[in-house]
Amino acid sequence: MNSEPQQNRPPVNIEQSALAQEKVACWKCKKPVDRQDNFCRHCGQGLGDKAPWYYQHYGILIIIPMVGPLALYNIIKSPVISVKAKIIYTIATLAFTAAVVYAVYFVFNMLFSLINGTMTGAMYM
Repeated sequence: MNSEPQQNRPPVNIEQSALAQEKVACWKCKKPVDRQDNFCRHCGQGLGDKAPWYYQHYGILIIIPMVGPLALYNIIKSPVISVKAKIIYTIATLAFTAAVVYAVYFVFNMLFSLINGTMTGAMYM
């Protein structure tokens, strides 16, 4: 028998200790960090759910109407959203931009027609 007193240690989960040893690359600086880290030890960038708000799903949905096609940079660089979601957001951004461009073209075309007096219809007699 062991005569030494037993220390009270929490049981070690082998899966957790193996997971702690795994290294992944930071999405910004590409240096290795532990899988359970919330922030990169080298550049300080948030990892996983700790990424800035403008890389999250709700952030992408907020900035698309604000900046239009400039939101594509955040969509492509986002470490949070999946490739499938990136494709969907890209198509939605391009469709939204095309709709806004068409609406602006239509309004300006109507205004120039009104100024030149070439509008037709009973409303403009």
